[in-house]
Amino acid sequence: MVLIKGLNYDISNQQKTFLTGDIHSGDTVLFVDNTAGFNADDYIVMNPFNEVTEIVQVSSVNPTELVLVSAIQFNYSEKDRVYATPFNQMRFYSCATPDGTYVLITTVDITHDQPFTDYEYAAGTVDLYYKRTFYNESTTTESDIGLSDYFQTSIDNTYVTAEEMMIYLQLTNGVIELTDLREIIKLATLKITLDVPSSNVNILKIASFLLSKHLILNALAAKAIMTGYITATVEGRTVTKSHTELKKDAESAVVEYNEFLIANARTEVSKTGYMDEVSADTRQEIINIMTGSQDSLDFQNNYFYSYGIRGRRR
Repeated sequence: MVLIKGLNYDISNQQKTFLTGDIHSGDTVLFVDNTAGFNADDYIVMNPFNEVTEIVQVSSVNPTELVLVSAIQFNYSEKDRVYATPFNQMRFYSCATPDGTYVLITTVDITHDQPFTDYEYAAGTVDLYYKRTFYNESTTTESDIGLSDYFQTSIDNTYVTAEEMMIYLQLTNGVIELTDLREIIKLATLKITLDVPSSNVNILKIASFLLSKHLILNALAAKAIMTGYITATVEGRTVTKSHTELKKDAESAVVEYNEFLIANARTEVSKTGYMDEVSADTRQEIINIMTGSQDSLDFQNNYFYSYGIRGRRR
């Protein structure tokens, strides 16, 4: 069995409105500040990227009301966001090769409490390739599977694998056990879900590499206290690192991670709707501060993210 994670449909550029009053479980009418762009039979996402969220279908539209086909499940508060979405479900496909014919596995409801919709595939393996499409249950409209990137999954449900981290850090077998690496990467994944408010799988994967690197170097530093040093083969030559050196490398790695988050936060603030509730003047001031800070860091450092345990190249 594997856990398949399909990246959700990006609703950030879809029509949006706000609740003008509290809504309770069992209600069939939403009172909103504007219904322009919403139509009968549309699907809407209630309060996305929060623990309490759901997708419901609109029956009819009035100037300040969205009448629902069925009652909502949860309670919502005034100012909670409501987004239109063309799709309410996700379809998962599998194939033995990246470019072969993909076969439908299942159709599941999209969940917008996180950037991904999960499905536990009992017959799945890490050797299969997967794709996902978006599906409208009412109109039977489906997104083009040819535009969907294929992906593989891991039993540990992480963005990177232990084997990938071994390659990234250029560590030889025996320096650290693969089972230990997997536990460290799982810990990094949990922290990233709190640190990175993004649905971009590439951002999440890069963040996983950077934070896992920090945690792994810390683990190697702890190991070096007992053995005195760590020896690894890097780019064809032997590298020996003391506890102090590894701690410094770990600190440098977390700086890389934090600077990456700053750059990512700048992008999210300026390009998505995460800060729509903030006034325009305040939002622009924050964008200016974050952009100026990051540009200054870029100018001073002029670096790119390096691999390995030898630290960042400038």
